Amino acid sequence: MLLSQKTKITKTATIALVLVFAVAVFMLLTTIAFAQDDFGLEPVVESGLGTTDIRLVIINIIRVALGFLGILAVIIILYGGYVWMTSAGNDENVNKAKRILVNGVIGLVIILSSYAIVTFVFNKMEDVIFGDGSEQGSGYQNSDISAGALGGGVIESVYPLPGANNVPRNTLIMVSFKEEILLDSIITGTHANCPENISCGILAGDSEDPNVKILNLNDNSIISASDVMVYTTDLKNYIFDPYGSTGSHLGNPNGYTDYQVNLSTNIYFNNDLNTPVFSLDGYTWNFEISNIIDLTPPTIISRIPQGEVNRNVVIQIVFSEAINAAAAVNLNSVDVLYENVAGEEILIEGSRVISNGFTTLTIVSDIACEGPSEFNSCGDPVYCFPGDEDISVTVKAVTDPLFPLAGISDTAGNSLALDNSWLFNTNNELDLDPPELESIDPVDNAELVPRNKVIEAVFNEDLLASSVNSTNVLIYNGSLNDTPYTVNLNNHDLIRINATMVGNATYSTRLTSGIKDIYQNCFIPPLTNP
Repeated sequence: MLLSQKTKITKTATIALVLVFAVAVFMLLTTIAFAQDDFGLEPVVESGLGTTDIRLVIINIIRVALGFLGILAVIIILYGGYVWMTSAGNDENVNKAKRILVNGVIGLVIILSSYAIVTFVFNKMEDVIFGDGSEQGSGYQNSDISAGALGGGVIESVYPLPGANNVPRNTLIMVSFKEEILLDSIITGTHANCPENISCGILAGDSEDPNVKILNLNDNSIISASDVMVYTTDLKNYIFDPYGSTGSHLGNPNGYTDYQVNLSTNIYFNNDLNTPVFSLDGYTWNFEISNIIDLTPPTIISRIPQGEVNRNVVIQIVFSEAINAAAAVNLNSVDVLYENVAGEEILIEGSRVISNGFTTLTIVSDIACEGPSEFNSCGDPVYCFPGDEDISVTVKAVTDPLFPLAGISDTAGNSLALDNSWLFNTNNELDLDPPELESIDPVDNAELVPRNKVIEAVFNEDLLASSVNSTNVLIYNGSLNDTPYTVNLNNHDLIRINATMVGNATYSTRLTSGIKDIYQNCFIPPLTNP
């Protein structure tokens, strides 16, 4: 009798556990079958079956079908439990119930396994059809960058790019801030190889825990602060030479090495309050160093203006690769000259800005335009080169190793092969027509936009590269600094935004009136999309 009671208790407990499990699975499968799916494949704005990729439609149908089959399997299990509970000790009914339960459980296991496989395939299809959010080699997206700093935050650009691959061992590391940074929070002391007449030294902070850490991820070693030569010419662009031109390089000649750079919370703005630039853990990005040494000199791939132009034009030089930011803005790297009425050569210093991922140098005259129309479409003053003059531009190569910033060199220290010179002619007219937007891609309220889509805006004329930056070109989802992104200008008139976007989200892009053409005219009106 006692054994019979124990058997009944065991049977009841077993059936109860099976039923509880079945109910739980039933609720899960009901959610799977009827709830809206969220695997990051929803469009940027809203979903619609009519425009969904046919492969994803098929997979969605399979998943829903499996959900219903799972519900059916659970119902069978519940039925088996009911048969067992009502068997009243009848061996034939008990055996029937056991067969129903076993078959139901086997079916449920098969269905759950099938669902797992389909979900795996579904997510892989996402990467194939919509992209996985990464761009190998370019380092623009999903590449271990700290959110809220690059693009929407205080940093305009970094080099090497976040997630970049195959970076030469003899590279410099560069950071371009949007605001001036307190010199003492990045640079301290002196370095034996510092160029003359610029702010230069070693990394500030503790020798083994500097304010800017360059970490070898392969062996988890940090380059000592005293080994890194750091310099700046404008308190915004900081150049880090990891081994101070001592002949050593990053990585090793036998393989590839992963590196990480961290800008710590001990870096401050150059203001009266010495406000910290970063909160929490600062800003961090990763890149991969190859086993090669770059010995290829940079070249000039585009230079404007050419021929006769209005006198409020700017000079814009595009290089084949990122160049040393400090050298680019040095007055000795590019000569802009004209002859006055006395036959004397006059140097125009102008305002010099390196932008566009450190590939484009812009020079704006420092001579205010004279006349009744010396303001642009935003009401800002316009600057001019002398009218009715031949203006000569000479981009210099480095000729003396003791003065490496007196000419243009790339991030591996390779100088231009030769000086590069050209002439343009100014008239006495001003161009005060604002640039116009010709097209945007994706269009306003576009659906099913891939997460790794490069956003493009085409203008009707050449733009001022230094105005095409993340202050004037914005992309955001909710708040203005929630999406890491970079902005580039291609062919002088095409703006490209590379952003780290997530699925099932609505994004807005904004082109502000801070964008200017090469005659310093503002884009009006600003565009927000959507």
